[in-house]
Amino acid sequence: MPYFDYSATTPCDLEVSKVLLEADREYYANPNASHALGRKSRAFLDEQIQSIHTRFGLIQKEIVFTDGASESNNLAIKGVANKLPEKKHIVSSLIEHSSVVAPLTYLMRQGYDLDFVTLDENGRYDLDSLASLIREDTCLVTLVAVDSETGIRQPVEEAALIAHEKGVLFHCDATQAIGKCPIDLNAFDLVSFSVHKFYGPKGIGGLIRNQGLELIPLIHGGKSLTNVRSGTPAVSFVAAAAKAVELFTFDEVRRYDHVKAMNDKLREALGEIPSITFN
Repeated sequence: MPYFDYSATTPCDLEVSKVLLEADREYYANPNASHALGRKSRAFLDEQIQSIHTRFGLIQKEIVFTDGASESNNLAIKGVANKLPEKKHIVSSLIEHSSVVAPLTYLMRQGYDLDFVTLDENGRYDLDSLASLIREDTCLVTLVAVDSETGIRQPVEEAALIAHEKGVLFHCDATQAIGKCPIDLNAFDLVSFSVHKFYGPKGIGGLIRNQGLELIPLIHGGKSLTNVRSGTPAVSFVAAAAKAVELFTFDEVRRYDHVKAMNDKLREALGEIPSITFN
């Protein structure tokens, strides 16, 4: 049966699955352990993390590995809010994923004010609206890069510039952008992503943050890779993530052009049906 729901999730690439299985069998020791097998796991893990940094083109960034973008979004929003309790205002939009809407709703019940950027006639953020909404007590602007329902690519890089000019942190939910369209991940203070959106396994994602940007953890416990998320590092899943990133960055331009050509062809064919309206 044909599968057309790639915006929800993608099948795991066979090469990625192979890396996941092999890493799980070879590098099973806790990479935080001081014994020889632990050091072996840590060296391998560091290589995989560096590979992701390099292929993402990250500069002065750190990746907090999570179980996916939903956790990453919660960590970004609640982590900033709890770190800056004196600022009780957040700017977002009405097209966000539920994993952004839910923590924002939670914070609103805790006394936070929310404002939403308006959209123009093409469904894109009105940047003048964004600039007018930021206040002295704004702790965060959180905006999605690509609408998962309409596929509209939002001007998030420009939006981040506006937030930064006003001294406000910017979080971008890039879950539907990474691996599908060009995006400057260095333009944002915080970036959420899920590996299963680009042919990786479910259960691994990340929150890219500026080096030195402090967040209050959601999960407390023992030592991990960073100070904002506890738990034994999932070496094999990070290795699988690195392989997935390698595969999509190696062939990104060709795949983007291929998908665009198919989109154009589909629109042309469907456009001949009078009852169909395109977003």
